[in-house]
Amino acid sequence: MMPGNRFWLCVESLAASFDGDGETVEDNLIVYEQQAAQLPAEKRAELKRQLVPVIGGLARISLRMREADGH
Repeated sequence: MMPGNRFWLCVESLAASFDGDGETVEDNLIVYEQQAAQLPAEKRAELKRQLVPVIGGLARISLRMREADGH
């Protein structure tokens, strides 16, 4: 398996979590919120810190892919 394959599989898994109509996506978000509320405060804080660079990195990849496609 190429090094990036695992990354792209993770992207596909995340995308599936947010796929669907608005109600389904909102239902999923509620579940994730409830799960996060049950985590210890330290774990929640760490996950919040991890989300910021992940979201930023994904946005950068998306932009670069659009630019490469001429958009």
